[in-house]
This record gives sequence, structure tokens and C-alpha cells, in this order.
Amino acid sequence: MAWHSVLGHESVLEQFRSLIQQKRLAHAYLFVGPEGIGKRLFAVTLSQTLLCENPQDDSSTPCQSCPGCRQVAVETHPDFFMVRKPKDKHELPVELFIGRREQRGREGLCYQLAIKASRGTHKIAIVDDADYLSHESSNALLKTLEEPPPGSLMILIGTHPQLQLATIRSRCSIVYFSPLNRKHIATLLRQHHGVDDPDQAALFAALGEGSVEQAIAFTDEHIRSFRNTLLETLPQITYVGEDPEQGLRTGNKRNHETTLASLTFTRKTLTFVESAGSESVKQHQRARILIRFCIQFYRNTLWNISAGSSQLLMDSDQQNAVSVLSDRLTRSQNTLGATDRLIELIERCLEAETHLSRRVHIALTIESLIDDLSTAGQ
Repeated sequence: MAWHSVLGHESVLEQFRSLIQQKRLAHAYLFVGPEGIGKRLFAVTLSQTLLCENPQDDSSTPCQSCPGCRQVAVETHPDFFMVRKPKDKHELPVELFIGRREQRGREGLCYQLAIKASRGTHKIAIVDDADYLSHESSNALLKTLEEPPPGSLMILIGTHPQLQLATIRSRCSIVYFSPLNRKHIATLLRQHHGVDDPDQAALFAALGEGSVEQAIAFTDEHIRSFRNTLLETLPQITYVGEDPEQGLRTGNKRNHETTLASLTFTRKTLTFVESAGSESVKQHQRARILIRFCIQFYRNTLWNISAGSSQLLMDSDQQNAVSVLSDRLTRSQNTLGATDRLIELIERCLEAETHLSRRVHIALTIESLIDDLSTAGQ
């Protein structure tokens, strides 16, 4: 897990190498960026660098072979701590930070970070899934962030600064991680995720849109199958205005065929999400992937109508779906009206994505989204 494994974040890496060499690291960082782009890997490799017993290149590269590096990799180093959202929880519970009620203040991440380092001078804590910090957990972290123990470093990993309390943001140095490029994602798919066909790896990388997590999803046959269902259904149920071939649709009325198709698609979508298993994390991942598929589809349709071509399209299934919806939109209204409607659809999908990140009930989020896509703007 040396720096050569961290792809696509060269500028961030150079920034931290310089800070390490100058001994100017902050006491707390908030790493933000899309899911699945390597933020956690970067944080762990940084931890190895600081706890390495035989560092290379002016102390900015871990050796990967000393006890310190190996223990960080398996999360057993006495001066390294990682907390993440439990699989059976919807948020990061306060007990992870300040201990169980009967041991309050005598266990948990904040307590461990305050203890003097067992080796060297650094104590490092990584808070993964920081988007899921409860209000109580955030407040528990504040004291440690306000009065950091000597030699301590805390790294919070999330997707967007606004998902953290303002008091948390103000006490962290925010580091932005950009989406990975297609070449890097294709390389990771081939090296670590069993995609042997270079052309297939390139396709999945393109569809992943900078996220390794989303690209990996395409290696799952069930997800690929559901995407095909989505691309067959969305062009038909999306409300576009008055369609001459379907008759007038005014007010909040939908024809029976569209209503039935929308309800059927909602049931299929909920079944798809629930089939991920009983763990809320896996269901949230599937729901996020679903919404990203919708955003990608509507965005590419917008590009197709406004620019006359869709340079973002990567496969025939999406090309056909975009062509169908583009035709329906341009029959029912002018180009400006069509682009305005597509922007509304994209914004509604982004709103649903925000609801998921804020732990709104999955089924409610999906049902509401599909209903709005087929009725909103009428």
C-alpha cells in the first residue's frame, strides 16, 4: 500500500510530501470527494508514512515492510485508530468516540488519541464514513479538535464539506480529491477486480465517471441487468410535456399506461435495492448507484439535445435510451423547454442523492423520486 498504489491524486500527494518534510502537518484534515476514488487508501498510506520505522525519500514514503507499516495495514498498530460506521447502524454512534455509557471518557477514539504514543511521536485517527456522524458524535469530536493532543493527527473522510457541522469544518483543513480518470480506473479494475478484458475494463471505467466504486458495480451482472431495465424504462415514463403521440396530458394527470409502467418500475427498483441484503450499507450503495445511473442518463440526454451529439455516451444501450427521450422531448417542446425540463430532472436526482446521504428512508426516497420523474413539471 505504498504511494504508487494511490492513483490520480498526484497534486495532493506532493502537497502532503512537502508538509511532512517541512513538519507542517495540521492536526486535523477533512478529505472530501466522490465515493470510491481512493480517499481512504490515501489516508492509510499517509498514516503508514508517519508511523514507518524505516521511511524512504526524506521520510515521505513508507517502506511497507517494517512492523509499523504492516500493523497499520491490518489496523493493529497501537498508535493508529480507524472508526467506521457499523454495518447495522445508520450513523456513527457516539460510543465509538467517547466510550460506552459505563466507560464514558475512558475508552473510544478520543480517549485513545489522548494517550501518549507507544512508539515515536505520532498518534493517528481516521474517521471513515464521516458523512454519517451523528450530531452527538460530532459534538464529542469537537473537544479533541479544539484541543488536539500533542503529536495527534485526525483525518475525517467524507464526500462533501457541507455534510459536516460548521464547527467541524472550521477546525479541519479541507482537502479536495478529484474523480479519477478513466485510465486509472481501468488499471485498478484489471489489477484488483478481476476484469481481464481491456475493452470491458475501459467501458466500465468510462461508465464509472471517476468513481472506482461505481465502475466496480458494473462487474456485477445483476447491476448491469438492472441498468438495462432502467434504460428501457426511463425514456418511456419520464414526463416531457404534451406528447402528440400519447395525447394531451394536462394538470397532474398521467395516462394509465405510464402510471402502470411507473408503478411497476418502482417495485422492480425496490426489489433490486433490497436484494443487496439486509445490511443498510449495501442497500444505500445500490440506491446511490441507481440515482447515479439516472443522473448520467438525463445529463447525456441534455448534452445530446443542446450540443447535437452525445460525446459522453459509451455504450449502445444508453445511446438508444437517450435517442428515445431526446425525440420525445423535442416533439413536445422547443429546445429551451427540453433543456429546462432535463435540468429539473437532474436537480431532482441530486436532491434524492442528498436525501440518501442524510439517511432519509431508502424506499421513501426511491418512490418519491420515480413519481417526480414521471409527473414533475406538469
